[in-house]
Amino acid sequence: MTHVRILFLLLFTAVFAGCEDTPSEVLDLVGAAPVLRSTSVSPSSFNLDNQQMTGTVYRLSTTLGATASDPQGVDDIRQVQWSVFAPSGGTPIAQGLLVPGVVSGAGVREYSSTATFEVERSGLGEYRMEIFAVDATNLKSSITQATLRVHLNDAPPVLSLAGARQTGSAGSDSAQFV
Repeated sequence: MTHVRILFLLLFTAVFAGCEDTPSEVLDLVGAAPVLRSTSVSPSSFNLDNQQMTGTVYRLSTTLGATASDPQGVDDIRQVQWSVFAPSGGTPIAQGLLVPGVVSGAGVREYSSTATFEVERSGLGEYRMEIFAVDATNLKSSITQATLRVHLNDAPPVLSLAGARQTGSAGSDSAQFV
């Protein structure tokens, strides 16, 4: 009896699924998600050998920019959020909001912010920056990702003023050189 019910349900679903006139149209009852038009991250590379340590960590900052629009108008965009993830991490090590700015005639609003995060000297690698917009009904835009490279100088150390000088007395049978 259970097989008959399942078969009837599958047949019923198939019949009514085939009745749809335009299968590419989807009824959207809550609106459409915002759209990130562009993003910028500068700088995207940090050389720890050129940074000042704060205690036991390096405090790194990058300037963020984004432009976003929404089918319901830019006033429907509630926030544009950024998050930074460590090279091996799944949870953000820092996050914040971009500040809304001017609106262009094309219905696009500019956003900007400074993202600050901390790394240890051993925390080298490619960090992931994610930026996305959220509207008033909590619909999210697609996530834009950028790579933040944290590295050390790539050049090996160089000896300067190389030379030899004698240590020990000049009249002894053995001499040491440094």
